[in-house]
Amino acid sequence: MKTISKFTHVLLACCLMCASTALTGCVSNGSDSAMNDKSQAYRDNSTESEALSMAQNFIREEFASNAEFEDEGTIDEETSVPGRFKVLQKFTAEDHPSNWTKFVYRIWVQRFDDGTWEFGNLQIESITGEHVFTTNGRMKERERSEGVGDTLTAAGISFKIAEKQSEAIRIYTPEKLSRDQLRQVTKELMSQYSHIQFATDAKHERGDEYATWSDPYFCDMDNNEVLTKEKFFK
Repeated sequence: MKTISKFTHVLLACCLMCASTALTGCVSNGSDSAMNDKSQAYRDNSTESEALSMAQNFIREEFASNAEFEDEGTIDEETSVPGRFKVLQKFTAEDHPSNWTKFVYRIWVQRFDDGTWEFGNLQIESITGEHVFTTNGRMKERERSEGVGDTLTAAGISFKIAEKQSEAIRIYTPEKLSRDQLRQVTKELMSQYSHIQFATDAKHERGDEYATWSDPYFCDMDNNEVLTKEKFFK
């Protein structure tokens, strides 16, 4: 069994932490205006109003067909995953079996490449904060099988974008890339992103990456290896 030094272990942990922090938007020198034109076009096609409408449809299908929604206090925002929205909204449903009339729901909805929508986690509480209902849709299942979001080509390789912020990106391919391919892709993207996470179709959630570029280090998670920029690009 291969052992690693304490220093290498710390560097691997730092690579993961820095890249994950950047993807949450905590590390940033820009705003959403830094997104490229393709991402902006995707946002235009996947509007917040459409996400809200789909969220309401899912509430009527899963919980109360007679739900009536309130505009005041509604939160409808796109997440760092392209085409995915988090929606919170108050609504009423008369004569519901739960014996409550006023509710608040929270749901994640995703627009897929074929234009259809799925929901992920759905939680509903009474207006006073009591838990009423929880369920999960097919969003994660479809994400694992089909992928989500925009595509990106670097070093002649086509990627799906799992998540993106102004300084960080997580991208994935059907199979793991070779070290040389990782090097070439990093060279092409490092001027735009200081943190790059590489994953696969089967495993592309945060923490699933098999390699990470976190300037000035390249981290090979599979082999517990950390290389400086000089060694990685030699």
